[in-house]
Amino acid sequence: GITSFNINGMDPHEIAMIMDQAANIAIRSGAHCVHSWFNEHNMKGSARASLYLYNTKEEVDMFIENLGKIVKFLKV
Repeated sequence: GITSFNINGMDPHEIAMIMDQAANIAIRSGAHCVHSWFNEHNMKGSARASLYLYNTKEEVDMFIENLGKIVKFLKV
């Protein structure tokens, strides 16, 4: 359950910081040990959410809802 993603026009580090500060949701951001791939594709990195057996459906729904709010707020 690892999902790496980018949102066009948004810095992955900014996404991670806002998720933490606004919703108390911890995700990772960066090159995730594949710096050469990101450098080759001229990218700063990606945001990454990790889900596992200990996550509930409610937590996943909360992540999706808050990510949507961030995208809507920052894309305005």
